[in-house]
Amino acid sequence: MRSFITFGLCGIIFTIAGMMLGKFKMYNLIAGYNTMQKKDKFSYNIEPVAKILSIFLYILGVLNILMACLFYFINFSKKIAVLLVFVYVLIVVLSCIFLIISINKNSPNLEI
Repeated sequence: MRSFITFGLCGIIFTIAGMMLGKFKMYNLIAGYNTMQKKDKFSYNIEPVAKILSIFLYILGVLNILMACLFYFINFSKKIAVLLVFVYVLIVVLSCIFLIISINKNSPNLEI
């Protein structure tokens, strides 16, 4: 089972995306912000949204790298591997819901 490659690559991509938002301030990567008109961009404070999103991407990257390490170093039975992937998907879905709620709470004037 070569799932560690997929988890590892996704972890690296999420971590790089988090760095691009958090450190390099590439706010145009945020969906919806890059299509705003200039006057809307000046009136909207994107930094809290970018901070929350970059933290989320860092956590997702670490979670993926952790899953890659688990699958690389430990030989799980097929049932345990499926259970681990199910728990991973559950964590990701719940954290996405939390992300949406926290972004909407911190920026009530954002139209999605």
